[in-house]
Amino acid sequence: MTLLLLITALKAIAEKIIYFVLPLWAFQLTQSNDLMSHVRLFEYLPFLVLGFIIGTLVDRIGSRKGFIGGTLGQIVVVMLLALNGVSSQHLLFLLVFMLMGMTYFANNSLIVQSKVALPENRLIIYNKYNNMVTNVFDSAGPAIIGGMLLLLTYTQTLSLSYALLFIALLLSVFSFRRTPPAENKPFIPDIIYGFKALYGLRNLWILSWWTSFANAIVVVSEIAVMYYAKSQLNLSDFQVGLLFAAGGIGAIMGSWCSDRVEKRVGVIQVLVYSIPLIGLAYLLISIHLNIVTLGILLFCESFLFSIYIVCVRTYRLVVAPAKDLGKINGITGSIFKMFIPFSLAAYGAWGNTITTNEVLRIMGGLFLIGSILLSASNMLKMKEKLSDNY
Repeated sequence: MTLLLLITALKAIAEKIIYFVLPLWAFQLTQSNDLMSHVRLFEYLPFLVLGFIIGTLVDRIGSRKGFIGGTLGQIVVVMLLALNGVSSQHLLFLLVFMLMGMTYFANNSLIVQSKVALPENRLIIYNKYNNMVTNVFDSAGPAIIGGMLLLLTYTQTLSLSYALLFIALLLSVFSFRRTPPAENKPFIPDIIYGFKALYGLRNLWILSWWTSFANAIVVVSEIAVMYYAKSQLNLSDFQVGLLFAAGGIGAIMGSWCSDRVEKRVGVIQVLVYSIPLIGLAYLLISIHLNIVTLGILLFCESFLFSIYIVCVRTYRLVVAPAKDLGKINGITGSIFKMFIPFSLAAYGAWGNTITTNEVLRIMGGLFLIGSILLSASNMLKMKEKLSDNY
């Protein structure tokens, strides 16, 4: 488990650098939120276009080969970004799309490897610490990266990310277990079988779409806050990093509390009722925006959403059969991100015509309405707990 967490940490730092630098670089080019949102759009398109295929490929070639191939692809693309820069928007979009496809391939494989390497009763602990490791770097990362950008160029900062990815690659080569080869089924029927297997896990099927709805709104909030901080508050990259560190602290605390909250109220109730609380935070903070209220918003959102993410990922890892985990993880991962390109495209089209306060009010209203509809539908078995599946 220690090596898995170390590899997760290295990838988390590297990917945080990439996620933080590219939108800021895009803003520097145009002084507009259009390109910022479009960069985010091309980060998530691979989940929509390739996710269904990637999960099946991971099951067929094994999680070890999948992780090595995906991480190697990440290294190559980041090196191209660092060497060529983003002078061409079309080249930037292509490289970002390729990068995120490789990232999804590597991360899907890492999830499958965790189920291969760990006993089931250790999975919730692993996911808790896995999320905490990621959130530590989400918290400290923006401030550290912002400080680095005072001394380094964007390309120099990206160079650090592919060095960290290379170390993670070396560790995986020497430590990952080889998984047994999958049954030799035709490729398309194997993908269809994955959908049938997921649909048979009724709660996970419904929660995948609920997560997609939540992700679409939360991602837009990050872009809206970053744009407001740069355009209205005139914060430097370092100050933006400090602001987003408040969200990272909330995420760490949420990860730490996640298993206790789940044991008390049950996994399904956590996954349904944490989202309207985020919506309520959006509505309250939208009344008056400044650096303090934005920090409070990022903290509250990250705290609640971190609890949510730990529970939904652990629930998926526990209920999915090991032989189908790559497919189910790939399909649910695609569904998780399904609505994000549309929400980012909408924000890119209308974000400059409405205020950030109005954006937060709209998102808060959507969260509250969505949770009411889900709760009233009675589609979920609300009493289920993670421990019921061990």
